[in-house]
Amino acid sequence: MTTHSSKFSSDFGELSRAVPSVPLTSASSVEPWHTFLLSVLPPFILSAAAFLLCRSITTTLPLYFCPFAIITLILPATTLSQSTLFRQALCAAAPVDAIALLTLPALFSATISPTQWILYYLLLTIYAATLWGIVRLFISLRLSPPLAAATTILLSFAWLTWPLWTSAFITAPIITWLIPPHPIFATNSLLHPPFGIWTESPFPYRLTTLNQDLPYSLPATILPALITHTIFAALSLTAALLLSSRRHSCEPPPANQ
Repeated sequence: MTTHSSKFSSDFGELSRAVPSVPLTSASSVEPWHTFLLSVLPPFILSAAAFLLCRSITTTLPLYFCPFAIITLILPATTLSQSTLFRQALCAAAPVDAIALLTLPALFSATISPTQWILYYLLLTIYAATLWGIVRLFISLRLSPPLAAATTILLSFAWLTWPLWTSAFITAPIITWLIPPHPIFATNSLLHPPFGIWTESPFPYRLTTLNQDLPYSLPATILPALITHTIFAALSLTAALLLSSRRHSCEPPPANQ
């Protein structure tokens, strides 16, 4: 009995020396504040810098279209760089918050009203949530993170820029369905006073046939865009969570050592 006990003690001592000690922390322990800060800062700074660059070029209506492109480029990769849902949500919110803060001067100078600023902030938030849901869904479908981010960016830009690349073949009945949920047209409708209609500006006038060969009307409200993107965000996030949980439940438990 003494021999077995001493052998067990010796084996346990060797094992304890071989395995590094890991601090015991509960799963619900709160992470340090600096980890949250490190999660938020990269997308926040990148978005702010990109928006300031756009503002150095124009302060008219296209400035308020640029954030959709900025969020599209930055959000997918930065959210996937985080391992938890909470950190991903912080990364998804960071570009929106940076842009919202930098549009405050327009609010204080009475260029836009408080209601317009709040609704614009809400539209950006819903759009960012949609991108987050889509990129998470691609990850749940077993796409690699770079491929998931790239696919999300390509699909999002295809959606944002369809008034340009479809102008050669799109028809009026299709336009009546695509314009109300589109974030660019929703933004133009929201900021129509004081900025006017974007397709009447010189540059887009040369790139699209909208409002020339194909007449259209701005949506009366941003509600269709909000509802459409909210549905896509909710469906994609729910599907991503269900697929992830199902995949984890199908995985065999680790073998006992």
